[in-house]
Amino acid sequence: MPCGKGTIWDQRLLTCNHEDITPCVTGNYEDSDGSCTFPTFTTTTTTTRSPGTVSTTTTPSGHVCDVTCPTPVGLFPHPRECTEWVHCDHNIPYVKDCPAGLHFNAQLKVCDWPASAGCTSRLDHNCDLPTPIPTIPEPNATVPTPSPLCDCECCHKPAEDCTAYYYCDEHQSQSYHECSDGLVFHPDLSTCVYANMYPECVVTEPPPPCLCNCFYPSEICTSLYHCDGGTPVMLDCPGGLYWNQDMKSCDLPELVNCTMPVRHHLH
Repeated sequence: MPCGKGTIWDQRLLTCNHEDITPCVTGNYEDSDGSCTFPTFTTTTTTTRSPGTVSTTTTPSGHVCDVTCPTPVGLFPHPRECTEWVHCDHNIPYVKDCPAGLHFNAQLKVCDWPASAGCTSRLDHNCDLPTPIPTIPEPNATVPTPSPLCDCECCHKPAEDCTAYYYCDEHQSQSYHECSDGLVFHPDLSTCVYANMYPECVVTEPPPPCLCNCFYPSEICTSLYHCDGGTPVMLDCPGGLYWNQDMKSCDLPELVNCTMPVRHHLH
């Protein structure tokens, strides 16, 4: 059975995957003339932290965007790409990528499901980062007290529950957030990621009974169960794809009738 539109067979994962991140090898998509079909990329050289420190990155043509930090520290949505975000540290911008299939949520300042992030990529947009609106304290307002947990400004700290995190603001005051369902907080990447990207986080939910030696959907759109000798084993689709029960394969979210529940409560 063929993969859905926009996906191709990934021989490494033995399932359908985004065509722009799947290696073109035997068994994957080939053009009518036998060649591989992928987006055109150009190589650009960018200077990062200090003079003499140069990194070479490969980005799609027309994508390069030189950004300037509006504040010395902060986390900002990329002005053009929903899948990227900018971490400003001592006025130096660092462009970072969300895991494939996720978008940066400008409100929660983490990677999230596209439906929750509410972002639209605009490749023709200017490269200006949004300037934070300064808050004017009300008369007799209480000055925010720095939290002992926060040893940094505009950063994330892991919570006791690995599906949640704390955000430390510019006053080093903490606020508690939860990643959306199906995502966990990765302390090294400082954002929410797919559960299989951080296996140290074990979410204990009892699986449904194994009724057949087959594949069937889980409670989360991006996962599925495989019955192995009567034991249900949860598997994850790659790159934000959804499990398509009709095709018995991972597929693009817009082609699957599944709604991902959202969970990002504030406490």
